[in-house]
Amino acid sequence: MSQRLWITYLMCWIAGLACGSVASVVPTYLPTIAERLVGDSVGPQAAELGSTVQSLFLFGWVLGGIALGLVADLRGRVPVLGVALVGACLLTGLTPYVSSPLVFGGVRLLTGMCVGAIMVVSSTLGVEILPEKRRPLLMGILANSYAVGIVCSGALQSRALSYETVVTLFMLFSAPALVFFTPLVERSQDATVTQRQRTIASQLSQSKREIAIGATLFGCMLITLWAAFSWLPTWASDLFPGTDGGAGVRGSTMMALGGGGIIGSLLVAPVVHWMGRVRGILTCYVGVVIGSLYLYGVTPSSASTFVATIAAMSFFFGMSQALMSFYVPELFSAVGRATATGLCLNIGRFVTALAVLQIGLIADALGGFQQALLITSSVLLIGIAVIPRAISITQHR
Repeated sequence: MSQRLWITYLMCWIAGLACGSVASVVPTYLPTIAERLVGDSVGPQAAELGSTVQSLFLFGWVLGGIALGLVADLRGRVPVLGVALVGACLLTGLTPYVSSPLVFGGVRLLTGMCVGAIMVVSSTLGVEILPEKRRPLLMGILANSYAVGIVCSGALQSRALSYETVVTLFMLFSAPALVFFTPLVERSQDATVTQRQRTIASQLSQSKREIAIGATLFGCMLITLWAAFSWLPTWASDLFPGTDGGAGVRGSTMMALGGGGIIGSLLVAPVVHWMGRVRGILTCYVGVVIGSLYLYGVTPSSASTFVATIAAMSFFFGMSQALMSFYVPELFSAVGRATATGLCLNIGRFVTALAVLQIGLIADALGGFQQALLITSSVLLIGIAVIPRAISITQHR
């Protein structure tokens, strides 16, 4: 790989780190944000605010992933990645100065659009610039950047830093974009970086089955992941309030979600070499099913066991996300790859946004987050049912 491609890869990793940070900062600091915006830190109003804001963020993620994925196919991967990174960081930095829940939701919607673009374009770029033999390892490292960002949010929460301080730190992620992307954009006309083809529609028409398989496998896992990501910190503080109102266990929960994901994403390469892409995905599904049944069905009695179980589930979450980051783009040809990848990754996110919106309502109806999270995890069975079709596609490629 040339120096320019290594710089591109580095920027994809930094962008993923920023995405994990800006995505997780609101769930991590939800009680603080809710207290400021609606005057309720853990009650029904806080749950409603959390559901609405997270759903708007995911809807924005969907819109950005699809629309800006198409722009990346037509206008260039690197410019879209740079603009989205700066936008995500600056918008997050504005949130402490927002006093209206409506405006706060709008800012998170736009932030989600930027994050959606980053996740699609970085995965597409990774598949296009990395050599095939080294791709599982390097894409696993790239995928863990998001989890590292989650860990950063949890660590800062555990150190009792204020929300205002944390989002100001996140704004610093935009600085590398201005430094590194300038020389890259000048050369973004290179055919290995951009695809200015006008045959995207026909390519999508020929890839309907691949889009359906990719969207289902990615989406079913994502629903379970985001349900855990959005509501486990709040549930943890209810179960184990301690002397700090649950702030410590919320931070530990986010760190477990991120830390387990990092380890899982780093181990994706040997798993892929050993059992292949699709069987690796099946292993991840089985691991998360077992973890969900224990966590939501039994409920650990101690905070340490609770956090350890989350870390184990996150291991399989992280491995699946790393695997999907190159499995999905590999399903498609270079022409329209970003658009097709954006559809796969974001059809599932659209359904996820609806599911996350309903979890708060289901929790109120059933009397707690435990039952709502258990019901949401049942979508994993749909993903497992699709595995045979994915194996069939792989055998015919």
